[in-house]
Amino acid sequence: MFANLDLFLGPLRFAIFLVFVYLLNRLVTLKLSNQVGLDYFIPRYTMLISVLVIASFFLTQINAYDLMTILVLLVFFIVLSFINLKRDKSFRLQFKKIRSRLIIYTIRNFENRKKIINKENFRKNKDRQKTDQEFISRNERLWQIGIGFGLAVVAFASRYFFFEYDTFSLSDPWYNSLENIKDISSQNWFFHKGTMMGDYAIMNFYGALTDISDLIIIESFGLLESSLLTVVIFWVLFKITHTKFIPGLVAALSFLFLYAFLPLNLNLLVQHKPSFLALTMVLPTVIFILNPTILRKKKSSYFIWISIIFTACFFIDLFVTIIVLLPLLFLSVVFSFKCNKHYLLRTFAAFELSLLFILVTHYLASLVKEVSLFDFYASNLFSLNIYSYSPQLITSLDQLIFYYQILAGITLLFALILFIKDRKKWLQIMVFLIYINMLLVLNSFEDSFLDVDLLNQLYAVFIPILFGISFFVLFRFISLVIPTFKMKLAYKITITVSVVIVIIFYLSKNPLSKVPFHQDKIKEQIIQAYDQLDSKLLPYSYAVSNTYQNVAISRNSHYFIDYSYFNSDYLVQDSLYHDHRSNTLFLQEHPELILPKSTFVFVYEESSNSKYFTEPQVQQQTLKTLEVLKQRGRKISLFFNQPEVKVYEIENEPHASKINDLIF
Repeated sequence: MFANLDLFLGPLRFAIFLVFVYLLNRLVTLKLSNQVGLDYFIPRYTMLISVLVIASFFLTQINAYDLMTILVLLVFFIVLSFINLKRDKSFRLQFKKIRSRLIIYTIRNFENRKKIINKENFRKNKDRQKTDQEFISRNERLWQIGIGFGLAVVAFASRYFFFEYDTFSLSDPWYNSLENIKDISSQNWFFHKGTMMGDYAIMNFYGALTDISDLIIIESFGLLESSLLTVVIFWVLFKITHTKFIPGLVAALSFLFLYAFLPLNLNLLVQHKPSFLALTMVLPTVIFILNPTILRKKKSSYFIWISIIFTACFFIDLFVTIIVLLPLLFLSVVFSFKCNKHYLLRTFAAFELSLLFILVTHYLASLVKEVSLFDFYASNLFSLNIYSYSPQLITSLDQLIFYYQILAGITLLFALILFIKDRKKWLQIMVFLIYINMLLVLNSFEDSFLDVDLLNQLYAVFIPILFGISFFVLFRFISLVIPTFKMKLAYKITITVSVVIVIIFYLSKNPLSKVPFHQDKIKEQIIQAYDQLDSKLLPYSYAVSNTYQNVAISRNSHYFIDYSYFNSDYLVQDSLYHDHRSNTLFLQEHPELILPKSTFVFVYEESSNSKYFTEPQVQQQTLKTLEVLKQRGRKISLFFNQPEVKVYEIENEPHASKINDLIF
């Protein structure tokens, strides 16, 4: 199983960053938000990701994308929020007033021997003019936060377990993902087949912020996506059922553990999926459309934010935006136009504006780069990096979908009866149920224009949502006939979790026993070796000799030498360089002879797995080359040592590439 400390430090550092932003926002705002718990976190998560995607897009277009630029922009907007400038007044007079108040505040605190920043700065009135918050008691809020945090941790741990079955690492899609992340750093946004690049912009930012290598980003981001999506599923059920936490728990736990009932490829479970990241945005956005004041009460502010969110959704995943968000938008209009007319008109205008922006920017870019726009969009509606393989299913997928169609139809029928009785309470459930029924019907079309692999990813999310809604609807319908008794929330949660565990163990029939593939240990060791190189050495102070397929890992990090050059021309270059290393003038005239400070050589132990990376004859020749260099007096040491992968360091200039050697 893949073991790397950065897998866990990355999410922890990101959580610390979010806490810092929260405290900074709490410090500078004039009034605190009236939203609490996940009702506070989810909208702001959606807004933050949207702003990061769009900011990354514009910064890459002007060759200005990097972590520091984004953080400076973030601080700039926080400062603007703090000074609260009014557009209808003179900016000069406002700045003068702010300066005077700041001086007076500082002097007064010094005179009273108070700290400039103290607890009083965080105690402010609630702002009830900006957003709405449905009533939730303090006890329920604590339960909501606790369950959300617990689900995120459980999701991360459960997905981490599937590294044992992972076949994604060092595959062709893995290298494609690595290239895309590096292209963001190289200010290259357009055109990458199969991706709109918004998801890779988030991955790049996440890696830069948490100081983890690109390789660990690819390995860990799928875990983070699953954790976020689990919390979002729980919150969505909480909002649409207007009840406590049981339906949300049923849906979230079903998504995490009912592998025998969901069309998930367990060998690719840890793979980053743009559709999952997009669904963490799209599902809350549907809640905003149905309940606009959760996002913003002021209609102009709502229009601006929903436009930004729509644009970010397009940039993250075109398939999910068209196949999920657009139909749910139409259904929201049908069911809630009368009560949300003014907001929904602005929502449609925002969607059209976002779509126009996407089309215009890509059209202009296609003219410059001479790329077929139709082919590019088509590649984003069909999967290039995933495939469906679900031997763990309890029965065939078609049979399962048939059962789900029956369940969805029965649930919709009962919900319709309840909807007629109380339209406002059951409106959101009707929207989701009708969409889920439509989604399940698509499986019946053998020659569907939709990509089956991407459709299965949607099923893996919406079928658990169906379970949660069905549980709630059928339980409510039964309660109309059979009187129910009250039970403490803690007991309800315990019973729910216990029932789901029973279903997992007794109905799933050990789905993991049907998964034939296990991760190659050699892949794990290669990634760990490269991660150590990336974290311990100064960029471009060293070269790596490895198979040519790993040249993508070297990009924007270090020099690359393939085995054919190392085993033939490197010895000549080494001889010339060391013969003339003291002759500065000669080396200036022949820079191609200069060796890097250190050269790291990968050597694979002969095994059944190593043959997929290099031929045994090549490895034998590589060892002979190292032996010749050692006889010439070159300092060669073992940098990385694992059973199937070893990395040797040829030190051409002592203490010149390792960061610790340069600092201390």
